Amino acid sequence: MKCFCAIVSSMEYAWIVSSDDEVEAVLNHPDLHVRPPGQQVPAGMGGTALGEVYGRLVRMNEGERHGELRRRVYDIISGWDANRVANLARDAAKVMESGDVGAYVVAAMIGLNRPSEAISLIRDFAGAIAGGASDEAIARGVSATPHLLELLPPNGDPDERANLLGFLFQAYAAVGAMLENRLHGRALPPVVMTRRWAARDIDLCGARLKRGDALAVLLTSPKFNFGAGRHACPGEAIVTAIADATAPPGVKPALGARALQCAGGSLGMAGS
Repeated sequence: MKCFCAIVSSMEYAWIVSSDDEVEAVLNHPDLHVRPPGQQVPAGMGGTALGEVYGRLVRMNEGERHGELRRRVYDIISGWDANRVANLARDAAKVMESGDVGAYVVAAMIGLNRPSEAISLIRDFAGAIAGGASDEAIARGVSATPHLLELLPPNGDPDERANLLGFLFQAYAAVGAMLENRLHGRALPPVVMTRRWAARDIDLCGARLKRGDALAVLLTSPKFNFGAGRHACPGEAIVTAIADATAPPGVKPALGARALQCAGGSLGMAGS
């Protein structure tokens, strides 16, 4: 069985992974990582607060470091009250664009100062973190990140602070995508593609991958609504609760253009 086929896109040369068994194999393979070898942080973020945050995100790490961060992320999310999350979402949906509700709710849950005033900063941060972000989007994120860090509650732990901002991105992108799918009546996962890179030469599903090879992993099956394997999204219940409270299934939400743009830009960033 041939699991992969080569493509050339505007971004890079990659392998396409599409069937359920192929996706399962890739997402669980220990030598297929979320970042290219030797590129923990994208070049345009180097030496900035955004780059510092990016490199500490659970989503961007592997091995023992990833396991440690993931446990801490779960500890934080498990303490959130589901009823409060839903109530915040319902109240916010009455006064703001549906696509902004996810970011607002998570901002309130993590204790961000003046969460409703921080939405534009969150948009810029999320746009920079999204897979395939343009140089212009990264520049906006570089500008926004120090302001968001200042709005966080005092905390001397840089890993926790970084991953609190990571929650903002995941909520903004995932909720926005879920609402966009409902708007158009599409039964699609919040994120339909994620990426992996070979950390070393490996053989997989009959293909020989070289170190540094990129893979475009299509998450179009309901089985992978929130990813799979070690980087499966830990916030599925929270994201779903926000989306359901904002626009229950079968109800078409009213999304702003910015929310639609960010939802489209969330490709390639599923999970943690």
